[in-house]
Amino acid sequence: MIFISIIICLTSHISYGQYKEFIYDGNVRQYAVYEPSLDPNPDGYPLVVGLHGGGSEGYEFLATPSLIPKARQEQFIVAAPNALRHPQYPLTSRWNAGDGYETATDSTDDVGFISALIDTMIVNYNIDKKRVYVMGFSNGSMMTYRVADELSHKIAAIGAVSGQMAYEDCHPEFPVSIIHFHGLDDPKNPYEGGPNTQNFDILPVVDTVMANWRGINNCSSIPDTILNENGIVGKKWASLDGNGDIILYTIENWGHKWPTIDSAGINATAVIWDFLKLHHRSIETNVKENDTQSMPKSFILYQNYPNPFNPLTMIKYQLNKSSYISLMIYNLAGQEIATLVNEFQSAGEHEITWQPKGLPSGLYFYKIQVGDYSETKKLILPK
Repeated sequence: MIFISIIICLTSHISYGQYKEFIYDGNVRQYAVYEPSLDPNPDGYPLVVGLHGGGSEGYEFLATPSLIPKARQEQFIVAAPNALRHPQYPLTSRWNAGDGYETATDSTDDVGFISALIDTMIVNYNIDKKRVYVMGFSNGSMMTYRVADELSHKIAAIGAVSGQMAYEDCHPEFPVSIIHFHGLDDPKNPYEGGPNTQNFDILPVVDTVMANWRGINNCSSIPDTILNENGIVGKKWASLDGNGDIILYTIENWGHKWPTIDSAGINATAVIWDFLKLHHRSIETNVKENDTQSMPKSFILYQNYPNPFNPLTMIKYQLNKSSYISLMIYNLAGQEIATLVNEFQSAGEHEITWQPKGLPSGLYFYKIQVGDYSETKKLILPK
């Protein structure tokens, strides 16, 4: 099982939200969150996971035209994670969208990271688990397809712009509805397939990708034309059970850019959201065994006090039942620095004091593990 630990912490403010982070597979992974002012909703709010293009970041995806106004109007939460930079291409962040991107990203487990991000959002926000969507641009668009393929038990629908699936052979567990926008003159990820401009991959033809997913989603073979004007053609393949509709918009004389009313004659953000919100997971599937972050916990972990601290700090936690627990300290690289507790303890409140010696100032994390459940919080040691 891959080592996963969740750290909920505010690292910085951005124009449209907040940056947070957690450690996944030994890396500190960041994500931007936009939570509009929400009306009470006992059923929870939709979650849109936004995947930026190569070389971009999550906060830039939050600036996607019309996205924030639409989130305010339609009452959904956006989480926009950052891809990693890799030694072979240190100046540009990229998602591991599969196939040739495995090499370009050193086989980074971005699917597992996005799965952990969804679990983290469910734990910390009032999310409707039947309405989790993924939206992406370019390399992020490619990644939406891989997420749909491998996380179909969590995803209701995806919105893809300017990036087709990087491979053809996929076997999702459940149907996932798809809406895709693509310029017919896209120079980076050509509609007709072939090498993309980074030469990471030989991309399939968009029509081939759509045909494969139509078979998976049990869609009609003949589409309905839902738009045909000003060089924009929209086609819809309805699924026979309503759980896997597919829509494809093509735009003549359009390249590698997010379509807006002013530039392309169509507001891709609004059209995508209007599609996504119609599709819910028909069954709220349980998380898989290794998706422990969204399961109910048998403990409460409190923030250490004081924080920041020097020379010592207190960590308090509460056990709902007698359990074997471990309480560890980690540095930013995910390396274990100290073991504070590693024993069977009775139910109730517990408190331990930590006084580090010889450690440099900086950000550290403390993680409690109780059975299959864990939680991690940050602490700061200044000098």
